[in-house]
Amino acid sequence: MILFYSLLKNLIGQGEFEWTATMLNINLGHNDELMEKCITLRQYAILIDKIKNGIKRSLSIEDAITEAVNWCIANNVLKDYLVKHKSEVIGMVLTEYDEKKHIKNEKQISWEEGHEEGRESAFIEVATDMLKDNYSLENIISISKLPKEKILSIAESMGISVE
Repeated sequence: MILFYSLLKNLIGQGEFEWTATMLNINLGHNDELMEKCITLRQYAILIDKIKNGIKRSLSIEDAITEAVNWCIANNVLKDYLVKHKSEVIGMVLTEYDEKKHIKNEKQISWEEGHEEGRESAFIEVATDMLKDNYSLENIISISKLPKEKILSIAESMGISVE
């Protein structure tokens, strides 16, 4: 991120920057408003909750997963997907399920996706500011690291002609 910081420092001077991210708990019983808006997410949370409850009842991981999948199919929770991919779901959860590792992996994936989206968004903002300040296309490409086509598209949406 040294390049990014240097880029910002050169364009807007010194200052303090703060970025935040919001993590949402998608376990059953949390974020009801989100769960109401996304039925598939709610149903996924139900499946995971059923698996966790089976493990708490001292079922083997395999039995807990199988029982949860069967319950979901019988109760129309992710039914179409689970009927079509039942063995894949059970196999995937069996080979991949390690709660601590799973949480760590999900955090890493979310961080990477957010990092990449944030980085691209920042470079688009930099390119936009540079277009407003009439920088040359070559300078914008060099500093923003965005492809020429992306910069031209941004310029077009702003009604700016770039050479």
